[in-house]
Amino acid sequence: MRWAVLAVLLWPAPAMAEISSMAECDDAIRANPSIARAQALAWIARGGSVPARLCAASALRAEGAPQAAAEELTALGQNMSLVMEPSLRGKIFVEAGLIWFELGNFKTAADALHVGAKLAPDTPGVLRALGQAQAEYGALDKAETALDRALDKDGADTDARFLRAQVRRAQGNLAGAKTDLDLLGDAPAIDLERAHVHADAGENKAAADLAFAIIEAAPDPDIAAEARTLLQTLAE
Repeated sequence: MRWAVLAVLLWPAPAMAEISSMAECDDAIRANPSIARAQALAWIARGGSVPARLCAASALRAEGAPQAAAEELTALGQNMSLVMEPSLRGKIFVEAGLIWFELGNFKTAADALHVGAKLAPDTPGVLRALGQAQAEYGALDKAETALDRALDKDGADTDARFLRAQVRRAQGNLAGAKTDLDLLGDAPAIDLERAHVHADAGENKAAADLAFAIIEAAPDPDIAAEARTLLQTLAE
């Protein structure tokens, strides 16, 4: 039995499969992210350049290491010695920015998304994401500008319009917030924002009526909880 174990230990391990394209990388990540990461590093060593580094970052994220993935993507975007199309560099910054946002590092996210929006302005949702990141760290003027640009490109972007309504209310522009909200349909989150606008304008009855309606409709528990908090504030 001892000799059998020794034979297994001495038997050469099978060679690791090579990957040389993003399609192969995606397949490898689905199969095993850790092995895919090792394959990506081998691809880099063979001169795989930008695609290989993107593969390595994707594998890191799939392994459950989003911060390391964001750091790699940011470094890749900033590496001007690597030749790539500006739009690709921009998309790398956008991807890094979205991961930084998920991690709650909003300033770093906004910085990356700002570069991404410049280099790859046609990336869907990039200006909305930039505005949201800027709003999260308190740069409301910049956030409104980004959301203005997002809506100039796509006036049907309801998420961008809702975000701009929130940003406008936070800056005290209640008329502007109301204008945006009037262009949106009825939904608990939108009605809650309308209630906040009424409350900020001193229209307490209208705010309370909307808050009660939201609670009675039993929407998302977080929205209902915020509606209750608003009612408590109005009662003070």
